[in-house]
Amino acid sequence: MKQWLIVFFLSVAVMTTPGAYAAENQDQTHALQKAFNAVAEHVYPAVVSITTIQVKRVAGDRYYVPFGQSLFNNFLGEMFGLAPDGTRPTGRSYFERRTGVGSGIIVSDNGYILTNYHLISDAEGNQVTVRLTNGKEYTGIVIGADASYDLALIKINERGLHAASLVDSDQVHVGDWAIAIGNPYGFIFDDAQPTMTVGVVSALNRSLPGIVGQSKAYRELIQTDASINLGNSGGPLVTIDGKVMGINVALVSTTGGNQGIGFAIPSNHCENLLARYVEGKKTAYTWLGVEAQNLTRDLAAYFKVNVDYGVVVMRTIPGSPADKAGLAEGDVLVTYEGKTISNLDTLFQYIDASHVSETITITYIRDGAMRRATVILAQRPASAAEFEKMQSLYWRGLRPENATQVLREQYRLPAVDGVVITDIQPGSAADEGGLIVGDLIVKVNQQEVTKLDEFYAATENMTEDALVKTLRGYFVVKKPESKA
Repeated sequence: MKQWLIVFFLSVAVMTTPGAYAAENQDQTHALQKAFNAVAEHVYPAVVSITTIQVKRVAGDRYYVPFGQSLFNNFLGEMFGLAPDGTRPTGRSYFERRTGVGSGIIVSDNGYILTNYHLISDAEGNQVTVRLTNGKEYTGIVIGADASYDLALIKINERGLHAASLVDSDQVHVGDWAIAIGNPYGFIFDDAQPTMTVGVVSALNRSLPGIVGQSKAYRELIQTDASINLGNSGGPLVTIDGKVMGINVALVSTTGGNQGIGFAIPSNHCENLLARYVEGKKTAYTWLGVEAQNLTRDLAAYFKVNVDYGVVVMRTIPGSPADKAGLAEGDVLVTYEGKTISNLDTLFQYIDASHVSETITITYIRDGAMRRATVILAQRPASAAEFEKMQSLYWRGLRPENATQVLREQYRLPAVDGVVITDIQPGSAADEGGLIVGDLIVKVNQQEVTKLDEFYAATENMTEDALVKTLRGYFVVKKPESKA
């Protein structure tokens, strides 16, 4: 009897399911299609195209001297100041104007727009051109930015705009629909209308390779296979309900085009930026003040440490909490308040979970010995560079830094002691004197300079013209003009 009933019900299912299933499937397909239609209708008017004229300082050109033998290179290097790779700076740094394109999303009806920081970081006059889907163009002003999270807030002078809503990104799950909207290749498609691509949330809390304190902190990202291309940066990644779960920021590709691995900054990070600049709330981020990288097996062997976790300090920002606590280049940080620092992500998490002015203990390894540092955390500045400017660490328009291995590789410098110029303010005494970014300073007024402390000691009370010696030769940096 039981066997017969089973066969019966199976037979009924076989006979009646196909048509019902097809109808149900068609209904679901139409419902899904209508949901996508609704997203486009609701979100498109809030998406904008952003164009910037970016002004970037470019280091002095280098040209290649075609001598392959080291004898020739060494001889010419001494005569003409060639770098070991046979190149030579040919002039001062200069400014280059470039056009940048991207997307943004209106988040309030009175003209506040979210986008990526990297789209507007070098915008000329701190202004951008914003174009709405109706074709109207506005001059937008950058009113707030969070360089480390790669977020920026733009304001245009308009009211009654169509704005999108943000969803709590902590409620986003792997497998959720993900819809990327923006203006890909805006310089090709000269059209105010955005485009949308559809995928799913393929992973959460992703981190991209980076360095603590250096440039941007790409972590806790939403990963999606919705197509993200050039020009999509700054546009929204939205839910099937048309709410913004993140701001598109990056893709991983071997070709430069989309290969199904894109990333967005979670909307909750965006809320923090909005709270600070729109609602007038105070959101204080904690700051340690180091540039660091993950400890690898090779680095562990080099620094003679017997651990397979931790981060290596590449640099401490002068005047930062880490600097005041005595942390230095080459230190391997292994615990934070007794908790293991597995990698950069865990260090970020610990710092974010702490509070401004909180005193914490960091265990680190230096010269093979375990040590402890007591650090009083501070509020994070907009960027390390801005902090250094506030700390008056520029001298006559140039910013010097210790010649780390990273900087030597970046500027192709030989293994000579000195300090590297990493920034020069336009029109400053250093700029007018002919110094360029990437110069290695070895003497000031015939006084040898091998590290940053010696440079500041040599220039601290200097009031007259200074003779600065670099690997390219001598330069006179004029004294500051007196102002009545």
